[in-house]
Amino acid sequence: MKFVIRPSYWPIGGMPRKSDPFTWIVKGRLAASWWPDLPVLEIYKKEGISVIIN
Repeated sequence: MKFVIRPSYWPIGGMPRKSDPFTWIVKGRLAASWWPDLPVLEIYKKEGISVIIN
């Protein structure tokens, strides 16, 4: 079973609304994200990303 650990002050649906997320992807190689949530991780999987830098 997969558990997502997040601070109690985060909304259940994802990252805090006050933050501006950033994401960049080098297709098939790596990605960097500010607070990657499950939908973002699915994008990475689709793009062939195997390394995520947070």
